[in-house]
Amino acid sequence: RKQQEYDILGSQTLHDLRDAFYFSSDYEYDGQTRVESACMFIDGIFYSDLRSERSVDYAPELIKHLKDTNNSEITVREERSRSMGIRLFDIERI
Repeated sequence: RKQQEYDILGSQTLHDLRDAFYFSSDYEYDGQTRVESACMFIDGIFYSDLRSERSVDYAPELIKHLKDTNNSEITVREERSRSMGIRLFDIERI
């Protein structure tokens, strides 16, 4: 069942897409408490949201875990994450 749907232009960034996501947990306690760290995994590449000084790059630990578990269904194409500042039409297609 679809709960959210987004229209986004190729000229917009992954930051724009991430900012559009709504999570009820971001607003459960004392107003807006949106987590500042995030990453997306697209076609074997992690994209990290490091806009805030308090952001944590989760990608290195996730990449290590995926490599250590030798999951043949998931391919990690790069050892480091990229910025979510990339425009959608600049993401490589595989």
